[in-house]
Amino acid sequence: MNRVLFVLFFLFFLVINSQVRQEIYSITDSICEAYNKIPTHHISEKNSKDINQLQRFRSDLALKAKDHELVYIYKNDSRPLIKIEVLKEIFNRNQIDKLKLFKETVHFTDEIKLLPGEELYPIQCIFFDKLTYDETSSELSEDLVEYVFRSEPLNLSLIENIQHKIPSTDKYYKKVRKLTIENRSVLLLSFIASLKNEKDIDLIKSFGINSFAAIQVFPDEQFIPFLESLVKIENLDHEYLSLAARFCKDPKSNSLIYKIFETLKGSRAQLSLFESLLKDNKCRLKYEKEANLKR
Repeated sequence: MNRVLFVLFFLFFLVINSQVRQEIYSITDSICEAYNKIPTHHISEKNSKDINQLQRFRSDLALKAKDHELVYIYKNDSRPLIKIEVLKEIFNRNQIDKLKLFKETVHFTDEIKLLPGEELYPIQCIFFDKLTYDETSSELSEDLVEYVFRSEPLNLSLIENIQHKIPSTDKYYKKVRKLTIENRSVLLLSFIASLKNEKDIDLIKSFGINSFAAIQVFPDEQFIPFLESLVKIENLDHEYLSLAARFCKDPKSNSLIYKIFETLKGSRAQLSLFESLLKDNKCRLKYEKEANLKR
């Protein structure tokens, strides 16, 4: 019995590996090696040889890889860099059904940094954007969004990064609100905020210092007391100060602005930054305590 299982396993191994020729695997390995030789922050003339070599390997992949090999590699390779390289070539092949491939891999959560210093970005979102890039593809975009929301398991990172394509309908509002609460998703909170529903103000405030991006989208005056409650020197970074400055023309913000000035007295750099942000919003720079306490 054990011998039969061994033979079956061996045959399965051979079938799997026969999906892609060794020559193609070697090219993908070479792409990775060449890419890793190129600095991510500063490229000079001395790197031109490595760049040219990388381009040659990319050309080899485009010339030699068959359609089914590209599809197999995208589905099975564990290297995000190779998935991206293969995806580029897949979109150059007319015979590959991209829509079918996207649906078959909708649950993939592989991520990659598009640029040095940036956060990781879902590869499947890049796939989605390529499919829906054309302005005439709005119907396709809506169909794909619906498919993504129906898929199991649900790909949260994909949904978070395609929120710009999610229709602002009651159906999706309820779905996204539920996901936001269940997963404490800061990214989806901005989608909720974009709909400017007053009943979501408490939900937004419940995210504390992680709510600032959402409040920028939905700068309702009801957030002013909440922002004032967060005036602590450790919270007064550029994001917070920029947000607070947006409210400076509202009379109800006087106490908030005054409190920020008082808290920043010992930090010349942050104080100068806040004054600059107030100027950008065409607000005055002098806030007297007596005036600010009037509501």
